Amino acid sequence: MNNTNINITPRRQRLLVVDDDFTSREFLRLVLEQSGYEVVAEDGGHSAQQQLLAAGFGAFDGVLLDQQMPGISGLELLGWLEGMAPDLSVIIVSAAGGKHLVTSALRGGAADFIEKPVNARQLRESVARAVALTQNRRRIQQVELAVKELGRAQQWMIQSQQAGGGLKVERYFHPKLEAGGDSFSQFKIGPDHYFCLLTDVSGHDLQAAYLSAYFQGVVRGMLQCGAAVADIFGSFNRYLIEEWNQSSRMAGTLAVNASVAACSVAIDLKLRSVSIFSCGTPVPVRVNAGGGASRVAEQGGCSLGWFPHFTEMPVGGVVAEDERFLLRTDGIDDLADKLGVDPLSIAYRLWCQRGQRGLPELNEADDDILLTIIQLPGGKADADFFFPVVLDQYRSGQDGGIDEWESAWRRSLRLAQPGLPEAAQNHLLTAARTAVLAGVAQAEARAGALKFQISIQPQQRKLRVWVAEAKGLEFDY
Repeated sequence: MNNTNINITPRRQRLLVVDDDFTSREFLRLVLEQSGYEVVAEDGGHSAQQQLLAAGFGAFDGVLLDQQMPGISGLELLGWLEGMAPDLSVIIVSAAGGKHLVTSALRGGAADFIEKPVNARQLRESVARAVALTQNRRRIQQVELAVKELGRAQQWMIQSQQAGGGLKVERYFHPKLEAGGDSFSQFKIGPDHYFCLLTDVSGHDLQAAYLSAYFQGVVRGMLQCGAAVADIFGSFNRYLIEEWNQSSRMAGTLAVNASVAACSVAIDLKLRSVSIFSCGTPVPVRVNAGGGASRVAEQGGCSLGWFPHFTEMPVGGVVAEDERFLLRTDGIDDLADKLGVDPLSIAYRLWCQRGQRGLPELNEADDDILLTIIQLPGGKADADFFFPVVLDQYRSGQDGGIDEWESAWRRSLRLAQPGLPEAAQNHLLTAARTAVLAGVAQAEARAGALKFQISIQPQQRKLRVWVAEAKGLEFDY
């Protein structure tokens, strides 16, 4: 048996020295080669450009330029390099010192400035710093490229997945950075069974994006093996606490515990049933044929990775064909708190604009934003769908009272439907205020809270207000 030894030796760090003076050029070459560098020397700016273009900018780790050269000066060549290869560090070497020249070199992007006659020790120290700077810039570029590629992959995965079978799923994704921890997937797990998973991983870095993708893969794999959703979530919760966070902390890559907020929706089309588990995400909202909305539960469970024994929030039931489910990550709620509006008013704008980045308020978001709308086959068309923009409940004596509630309604309406006529808005709010004041007193007598909702149908240009369980008011605008 023949053994072949492959010796992979990393290339020596390579420098380009550009100086029209032979003695100076050779001195720089000698000192740098004795220091372990590979040196390519050129006697002018034009030949240096040809060398860089032929070998590739990535073939060099640093460039030393003489300032005073015929044809192309050092500063001119520096400007060209800044445009062509901003990651490549440049040192200006010149006999003509002076504050103006030093300032021009550094403003032009030079890593350092060395005056002739050159001191060998100073030269070695300056080059070592420049080479390290080049390597650091290139590492950052690689990370940025990886983030962009991951972000494009996330966008493609979120927007392109189709569960089939007539299940309609709309997704609107606005990451804070190129990539993030918010994600969504959907797939078929049986003849009439479909599964949707919304996740929100703490953080906005590559680690968060990786953990989100890993979690999605684990869930999908375990479901296909027949595991129950509650068991999958519980298993991953233990993994986060006992393994992921422990190993990340030992590696020094974790400042705070990583956590995963997740909401799953399992759908059986034959039985027309939907089962939802929510752990850490805002509670999903269901909307019926007439636009009446309700939260699927009073509150959800905790994010995975917080406590050894997590509390899931299961919700099951038979649904009508024309119900829709609105799922969102907490980036929408955080932005809503910042703007003083209902989160559903932001969701409405995303839905109306079909995910286009035309909502200026999104620039104020401090977190990723992901909205998903799930509709079973046979539901009504968008032209007949009333989208909720305010959904709340009130009690008498609640902090703020009617004036604060009305102000919040007005802000939500203005964000949801810019250009809404002032007369229609005032008419609706006045009537809603009167109905809520009367309804709160009745609800309090029954030891309950008054449910309140405002919805919009943009194609029909209609506003609807629900007070308690019944649609109370409708306005054209």
